[in-house]
Amino acid sequence: MSLPQLLIIVGPTASGKSALAVRIAKANNAVVLSADSRQFYKEVSIGTARITQAEMDGVPHLLVGESSVYHPISAGQFEHLGLKLIEEQHLLGRNVVVCGGSGLFLDALVYGMDDLPGSNPEVRQSLENLLQAEGLGALVTQLYQLDPVILESIDVHNPRRVIRALEVCLVTGKPYSSLRTKKEATRPFEAVWIAPDWPRELLYERINWRVEQMVANGLEEEARNWQHAFQLEAFNTIGYQEWLPYFHGEASRDSVIEAIQRNTRRLAKRQLTYWRRNPNIVWIKHLELENFSFTF
Repeated sequence: MSLPQLLIIVGPTASGKSALAVRIAKANNAVVLSADSRQFYKEVSIGTARITQAEMDGVPHLLVGESSVYHPISAGQFEHLGLKLIEEQHLLGRNVVVCGGSGLFLDALVYGMDDLPGSNPEVRQSLENLLQAEGLGALVTQLYQLDPVILESIDVHNPRRVIRALEVCLVTGKPYSSLRTKKEATRPFEAVWIAPDWPRELLYERINWRVEQMVANGLEEEARNWQHAFQLEAFNTIGYQEWLPYFHGEASRDSVIEAIQRNTRRLAKRQLTYWRRNPNIVWIKHLELENFSFTF
């Protein structure tokens, strides 16, 4: 008996993954399972580019807006929760489209998590001290020296991700990337990978436009309202931290917008590098996206 297919839509930010997922889901009696760690949060929606009810177009979206910024979901938690939700939907006779750009989360879901050491309080505290004393750049520089490969697959603007990668390197004495080679776990589905494929210059235009739309929709106000909680993992990401110099009177509003656009373009470049390494992904040319169809 063949395994049910699990369609996974990946790719860089602003490439149209969500719209493609909704269209395919509607045509296949499917639900969408979000694998975008930023869209899990219920308290914020603009800076995380969380899909709206209108954009969902009646398609059920699992995990979107279901967690709190005070209780973030880890990749390990997502692996177990995602598998449970997929199993439930398959038992109900419904197909599942997984949509998101968080590589670590998707790898955990499809291939399983690696056996990594737990948190080391002493090492973690020393890295936190370095972050406070010298800033995130010092941590990224150290990580580049210990494991340049891992920089291609984590968000280097997220201190929590950088600290965790450094922690693993320092505790094990090995590059974090070398430990992420666990034998693939057995899964009750056949993963089918696709991704929108945009020319770099058009993707960057989409990114710049989307950031402008976020600002028009109230990104500044959302960031201002949550600046007291910027130490939380949910806000250690592009779209929030860039506002701090402006709030402190040290930068212009235009420079903040430009910084968010620039950092998002850099993120997209890293995401493309990461996903291009997956030989199982079928890349759908941007001109073919509108007419692309998939049947489970």
